[in-house]
Amino acid sequence: MAYQQVVAVVRNETVDQLLRDLKGHGIRGVSLMPVSGFGEYANPFNGRGLVTSTRVELFLSEEQVRDVVDLIMQACSTGMTGDGIIAVQPVASFQRIRLQYATEEENP
Repeated sequence: MAYQQVVAVVRNETVDQLLRDLKGHGIRGVSLMPVSGFGEYANPFNGRGLVTSTRVELFLSEEQVRDVVDLIMQACSTGMTGDGIIAVQPVASFQRIRLQYATEEENP
């Protein structure tokens, strides 16, 4: 089973809806991390221009990726600059520490 890592940086105010949608889609695991930075949009009201956002990280089977990327786009889009980004990259190895070996299960 091949896995992909999906990383999204999204507006904080869209996270609750995104989590509801992911759970409704049957996604069983997600990691959330607070982040700050700037890209296309920089906050002009603080000295460094940083914007606070949430980093969303998922490990998915290749078959799940397109649907989840579409779901993130729908849940997190406001149509304004600063909505965020999504990156998808291959995972060379996926292992569960509890199992002590690489997993072959369908949903990581």
